[in-house]
Amino acid sequence: MRSLNRNKTPIWVVSVTGKTKVVDGNGNSTGEYQSEFSTPRKIEICIMPNNGSIIRDFKGEMSNSDMLATDMNNELKSDDLLFLEEPSTNFDRTFDYYVKSIKRSLNHSLYILAVRK
Repeated sequence: MRSLNRNKTPIWVVSVTGKTKVVDGNGNSTGEYQSEFSTPRKIEICIMPNNGSIIRDFKGEMSNSDMLATDMNNELKSDDLLFLEEPSTNFDRTFDYYVKSIKRSLNHSLYILAVRK
């Protein structure tokens, strides 16, 4: 039932692809790094709140998450950034959720999501 198309929500996913050194005006390294991001891609996935008896029966008590997502087709990675509306810039400051951890079973994956703080 969780994987029915009518239960899926469209979201945009951005992955961190790497980090680059930040340099000052003279070309010297500042010691800071700036994250590089992939192009946003739209997927449809089932997102649900982390409360209710269905979730407790499904995977037990998970007090360290804000939302849960499950899907059989899309492989999200840990630390992927999720957006409820199509993002344009400043991915690291405007995301809605990030993938905190992943629990895999035989035929689907459960993604534990956390809200941006």
